[in-house]
Amino acid sequence: MGCSGNHSPTDDVRQSSTSSTHRFEAIRDQHALLDGVRHALRSEGLESCNLIVAVDFTVSNTGAGRNSFFGRSLHHLGQHPGADLNPYEQAIRIIGNTLAIFDEDQLIPAYGFGDASCQDSHVFSFKPGDEPCRGLDEVLQRYRQLVPHVRLAGPTSFAPIIRQACQVVNDSGGQFHILLLIADGQVCAAA
Repeated sequence: MGCSGNHSPTDDVRQSSTSSTHRFEAIRDQHALLDGVRHALRSEGLESCNLIVAVDFTVSNTGAGRNSFFGRSLHHLGQHPGADLNPYEQAIRIIGNTLAIFDEDQLIPAYGFGDASCQDSHVFSFKPGDEPCRGLDEVLQRYRQLVPHVRLAGPTSFAPIIRQACQVVNDSGGQFHILLLIADGQVCAAA
């Protein structure tokens, strides 16, 4: 598979099918406001969805933060919640706010993966009993409560969270879900 067009890291990529070959091409970022992004999602056919949030708690977040987040872990919590956001909180807030409007019940399952207790074999729920968070604000609140107690480990494997997301979809009777998977970018090939 090849890429066409000029790509920047912030461009979304759309897969287009021509005969039996697949090509990826950039979708130009043409939206200045959040409403424009939401309108574009609606025009592409997104009417409603359920959101699942997954956060990478691997030790690679320390090294990635050393190079990109003022020498701190990407999970470093600032002194002022809501104003002093780390990269994970920013991603959850920005992407979550874009998609949350499509999630009618605002029940958001949220999970962590890659920490010392899970490594590359399973995930942990942000809430006891695998209860979903009630809205994006609770996802962020639970994230802040959990971070000080999570021991970063690894390796980074998406397999456990993908299996968990499949279970959430199955338990919902096959409703449409979007998995917001937030990681630092270092992924191993292990399944």
